[in-house]
Amino acid sequence: MATAKPERDKRKPVEFFLDMDGVLTRWWEHAEQACAHIPEDEREEYYHQLGRTWWNTIPMHDGARALYDGLASLSSVRFLTGVKRNPG
Repeated sequence: MATAKPERDKRKPVEFFLDMDGVLTRWWEHAEQACAHIPEDEREEYYHQLGRTWWNTIPMHDGARALYDGLASLSSVRFLTGVKRNPG
């Protein structure tokens, strides 16, 4: 008597997407420190002019690395974030 083959799992693999700003990093806190001297109604434009060093030094939330490591042990993780390109 032949045994039935188990049915293959037809689900697509899980993929995790994480946002950097406010999820893994303390973006708002970092931005407020950098822009404290800029009037609030002009800050959004100023944010887009911040340089690479500023973006590379955004502090992570406590537990961010553990969250990433835990998810990465289960499946692939992609980061959702973007920097507005300077048109000049």
